[in-house]
Amino acid sequence: MTKTPLTWTNCKVKLGDLKPWDDNPRESTQEDADHILASFEEFNQVEVFAIGPGNEVYDGHQRLGVLLKKFGPKHEVDARRASRELTAKERKKLVVLLHEGATGRWNVKKLGSWDAGELKDWGLSAETLGSLSLVGGGDEEGAEKTEELRPMNMARVLISFPVDASLEVSDLLNEIAKVQGVEIDYGAN
Repeated sequence: MTKTPLTWTNCKVKLGDLKPWDDNPRESTQEDADHILASFEEFNQVEVFAIGPGNEVYDGHQRLGVLLKKFGPKHEVDARRASRELTAKERKKLVVLLHEGATGRWNVKKLGSWDAGELKDWGLSAETLGSLSLVGGGDEEGAEKTEELRPMNMARVLISFPVDASLEVSDLLNEIAKVQGVEIDYGAN
C-alpha cells in the first residue's frame, strides 16, 4: 500500500484548536520556556507550527504551552498543515529529524569567537558551552569580560573488541575523531 505524497500548506490556527501529542518525547524546563517567550517577544513568531489535518501538533509543543499561557486559546499563530495524517512511525521520525537528525551541529570554532555570557543567556546548552574555550567579550569594544569557559576534563577510554568487528569499530572511531578535542591513540595487543 503506497502512501499519498505529503504536501504542506500555510494556514492560521487558534492555539486552543491545536491538539498536543500525548507521546511527545520533547520536554522543556522553566528556563527553556523563558527563552521561548523572550524569543517570541523580541522576534515574534519565527517558526511555524507543523500540524496534521485535524490540528494535531507535529512540531511546536513547547511553543504551544508557553504561548497558551501568555496569549490564551483564541490567539492565532501561523502553521503548516500536512495534506494527510502522518503514520505513527512518520510522526516519530519527523520529531527526531526536526530536533536532532537534520538540524546540523554547532561549529565550535566559529562559535568560539562569540560572547560566552550572551550564548549562555540565549540558551546555548551547558554541554555545548563546555566544549568551547571562550574568553568573553567577542570583538565588541568595551564588552564586559565573562568568565573563561574551559573544555571539560579529558577521559581516557580503553576499547576492546573482536578482530572481526575491526572495520565497524574503525568507522565509528573515525566519526568520533571528528569531534573537536577528541584524540585517538590506536594500539593492539
